[in-house]
Amino acid sequence: MYEYIKRNLVRQDRGFQVLGMLLAEEFAQLRERDPQAVTATEFSIHELLRQLAVEREEVRELLGGEKLIQYATRLPKTTAEELLGLAETVSRREQTSIRQAERNADFAFALLDQSKAMLGFLHDKVTEQVTPKNTNTYSAAGAYKNVRPNAALLRGTL
Repeated sequence: MYEYIKRNLVRQDRGFQVLGMLLAEEFAQLRERDPQAVTATEFSIHELLRQLAVEREEVRELLGGEKLIQYATRLPKTTAEELLGLAETVSRREQTSIRQAERNADFAFALLDQSKAMLGFLHDKVTEQVTPKNTNTYSAAGAYKNVRPNAALLRGTL
């Protein structure tokens, strides 16, 4: 059981290493504003996260609800230290990945806000150019108010 847990933690460690690289790549793609590349990377990230979740669930099932620290207390000291060291490494990599994912999300939302503001600005400019300056143009008080002016000859003007 110890060997299986150790191999599982090593796989998780490598998985989080790859996740860190994918998140860094996604951040670079966000900075380049390449949505197709971000989407492809995002699919890879989701698949990797699914695999990492399966790895974690396997360890939980193997331990039968027992915590890894409790299991490690029953092992010889060097073996326990190795196992807990691996678990600590996995935890550090996971925290690093979480921080990078938060940076990516913040950057993506900032780009979204910027795009919304730009679209709003353009919409306002186009509306400003299309909307007539004289708001009475098509109303009763506007250009078509006097549809039938007085006859010019009766007024004495030509």
